[in-house]
Amino acid sequence: MKKWFLLPIICFLLLVCLKPEHDNEYDPNNPNKAYLEGNVYGFDSFPVRNAKVALTYDDSNFIEQYSDNEGWYSFDRVDPGIYKIVAHGEYYKFFEYYPESLSAGASDTFDIYFYEAFWDFENEPLNTHEPLGFSAVAGAWSVIDNPDQGHVYNGITPGTGLAVAITDVVVNDFYYESMIKVDTSSGNTFVAGILFRYRDDQNFYVVIFFTDHIKLIESHLGTWTTIDTKWRGFSLNHWHTLSVDCSGDHIQVFIGNETTPLFDVHNGTFADGRVGLFAENNSSVSFDDIYIDISDWE
Repeated sequence: MKKWFLLPIICFLLLVCLKPEHDNEYDPNNPNKAYLEGNVYGFDSFPVRNAKVALTYDDSNFIEQYSDNEGWYSFDRVDPGIYKIVAHGEYYKFFEYYPESLSAGASDTFDIYFYEAFWDFENEPLNTHEPLGFSAVAGAWSVIDNPDQGHVYNGITPGTGLAVAITDVVVNDFYYESMIKVDTSSGNTFVAGILFRYRDDQNFYVVIFFTDHIKLIESHLGTWTTIDTKWRGFSLNHWHTLSVDCSGDHIQVFIGNETTPLFDVHNGTFADGRVGLFAENNSSVSFDDIYIDISDWE
């Protein structure tokens, strides 16, 4: 009887000893590794090349790859585990996703979509004419040093003409913000502001301020029409913040941290386009901390 009693115990011990080590599907030492791939997209679903994509499981341990010219990235033979995906690229703002579970032997696909873009120009060399993501359309543009903000993007008009720079990204519904400072050399005849839903040099919206008022204007086929005007003072050599919130034909314009819009209108002439920077009439204007957010509409 004792022999029959001991036999099951011996068999159990043999099975335990023969059971392979690290058979937990999330054990990083499991010999069966995981695979992850995907694509990185910017606004309007355009591929983002050379975007840094990292897998991290704490603040100090991570592995990273860069997307190719088509926006594709991959991680081969990844230790199983639960990771956080962190990505950033070009002028697109930091992206973070948590968690991504990669079990032993798994093959997974995860596409990354950026919904925010940001320019502070700190990584752009001084005197750069067109920072990454910008095209200078008119006037003289360059990255300069400002004692308050560091590197900023400055536009100088050719006499009474225009200085215009636009971003490469096309957006329809968005929140757009920029800091603006007019140099004292501009005098009291300055004109400065921001463009949005810019199709070409004949078709766009623009918010522009003067010394004592601000206007929301539509340019359609080259004809400028004032949508609304508010009387408000804007001083030289001082940073002002303008922002625009567009959803469909609903346009709201804000100043600084004010929560009540200065302009609150409906206008459906243009449904999408680029955003940009604007100056006119013997003006030298600097722009910084330019921010675009499309996350609320995705």
